[in-house]
Amino acid sequence: MAATRKETTPVREQPGYPIAVVAFVIALSALAGIAARSQASCNEPPPSSATSVTLSPQFEGELGGVESPFLLPEKAFAITAPQVDANDTVSIVYLPTDAALPKPAVVVLSKDCGRMPPPACDDTVETICEKNANPSIDAATGIAKFTLNSTQRVGHVRLAITSGHVLPCWLAVRDAVDPCNTTDHPSLHACIVKLKTPPGTDANDIIDTVTALPKSNDFQTICDPDDPSLPDKERQCHGKGTYLSLVLDAHGDALIPMDWSQLLRHKTDHSKPCTVGREPCERRDIVARTTLPTKLGKKDPINLAGAAETLLQSFNQNGKSFGDPGPKFTAVESANESVLEGTIDEPLSVLRIRHCRNATSTCDWTAENVYFDLRERMDEKGLVVIRKNGKKDGYCDSNGHSTKACKDHAECKQGATEFACVRVGGEALDSASQPQPPPTTTLPGSPSQPSGDGSVAVWLVALVLLGVVVWVLVKRS
Repeated sequence: MAATRKETTPVREQPGYPIAVVAFVIALSALAGIAARSQASCNEPPPSSATSVTLSPQFEGELGGVESPFLLPEKAFAITAPQVDANDTVSIVYLPTDAALPKPAVVVLSKDCGRMPPPACDDTVETICEKNANPSIDAATGIAKFTLNSTQRVGHVRLAITSGHVLPCWLAVRDAVDPCNTTDHPSLHACIVKLKTPPGTDANDIIDTVTALPKSNDFQTICDPDDPSLPDKERQCHGKGTYLSLVLDAHGDALIPMDWSQLLRHKTDHSKPCTVGREPCERRDIVARTTLPTKLGKKDPINLAGAAETLLQSFNQNGKSFGDPGPKFTAVESANESVLEGTIDEPLSVLRIRHCRNATSTCDWTAENVYFDLRERMDEKGLVVIRKNGKKDGYCDSNGHSTKACKDHAECKQGATEFACVRVGGEALDSASQPQPPPTTTLPGSPSQPSGDGSVAVWLVALVLLGVVVWVLVKRS
């Protein structure tokens, strides 16, 4: 008997096939949408320091403005101007505190220093061309941006944008009258000498000049070693740094940029480090101490005990005073050293210590009016350096930059004169006993995170549609 061939309807003609195709396409679309959203979420960059830390309004100067009163190495800095041209010249004028060394300098930012004209300033002003700052000027927005390297000078600065290759040498004159006057200086397109106080700023939080800061001091390398048997990466403090650096602002107040990140942990997951722009950090107690004298040539350490809280303030890198809790420090009484105790919960900060006893930055330099006078300690780049080593020893302070190690003042005698043995160190303590604010997952001002309920619903719909596809295909096979 001849074999019979079973007739089958082509798949494309099967009843219900269009429904299966539609359902299959919809399901794939839903899954693709989920995958795309998941990929976008994974690829979304974490909140940058600019987004999470830039809380203060722009600081305005006489002509133009800046986004921060702190000029930090390796961090982009922007100047806004009423008008600029792509061929303008951006200059930083370094003006040492109270006419102390080093002498003023006009640093011109240029990608091609070979094309710069001969220095136009006199012998009292040093003229330097900095080719590694990568300046860029956007004439459409009126913004000039640049990034300084870590070897640049530090200290009080004035900023200018001038037409062509005009150098703003007159800004290096400390007592110049109205130096941002465009009638006398028509080449000026931007000029920042004194900053206006942003609206709503507390009187104690005012920063009225721009200061170039050194690289942040890593406190883990400064605080005293806690457990020599552990490798550095597992220790709270290894103390292997060789110095702590600070600068003086236009008034003579000390500005100390600090990096606490190696000592802070993620608030909700202690296995993770705490970084700028992410969830809040777990608070920690900090003790910092030094035997730095009140003045070069003296032995008595700086004593801030009993000083008003406004003498010790912490700011973020954009010049905004931290709110509560924020990094807070108080000075405690100690006979032989200066001791600061405080709490940190931010990876980066700038500590300002006012030198005037009247809780302002305006006073003369007589001993009865000031807590310290560090002007003579500035090196040729404007830095004030406190040297240290990992043995908790200090260095003799005969000239402010001594290389002779010491354990006490007696080892620092030169003839009949006994100089100070200067040390710096500290401790990082646990804060388990301190009251902690309730954990949060979103910083104020950060975009809210999706709950995920929508994604679950879409997955369920997709699964149902896939089930329909399978049922139809099986039913018609």
